[in-house]
Amino acid sequence: MGRFQIIGRRQAGFGLVETLVVLSLCAFGMLGAIALLTTSVRTSRDAMHRMMAVTLVADLAERIRANRAAGIAYELPSETLLELPGSACDIVVTCAPAARAARDLQEWQHTVVAALPGARTSVTVLPVDGTSSLAFTIEVRWTAGGEPGANAFVIRLLA
Repeated sequence: MGRFQIIGRRQAGFGLVETLVVLSLCAFGMLGAIALLTTSVRTSRDAMHRMMAVTLVADLAERIRANRAAGIAYELPSETLLELPGSACDIVVTCAPAARAARDLQEWQHTVVAALPGARTSVTVLPVDGTSSLAFTIEVRWTAGGEPGANAFVIRLLA
């Protein structure tokens, strides 16, 4: 039997084209991973802001429930930024309900503004027909991704 002889050259490694294909596939994979990470971080931040808004709105709702006698004193028009609270009403027992409501609104609004980017707040108080109850609408808006007021959380409660 004779020997078989291979005619032509044997391939000894990667060529330039194969190397470029592998590098481009790796680059696209890395870009995909970076895009996924960026989206994940943005979504986590938005979820954190929404959770903070829910918590802060619930905080004011509890303050309103605890001070039902103040009623209409909890009205807070939008675009109104209250001054930081002074020392009045530090002790709840000595406060009139309206003064406690003013202090609650000041503390709450400044907490919201500090916690959420570009935050705006409003509280609307309306009487409920045929009853002595009041309906409160608490709204928090904040900036997300450079769009002012793009996100909002609103709650309505009867007290």
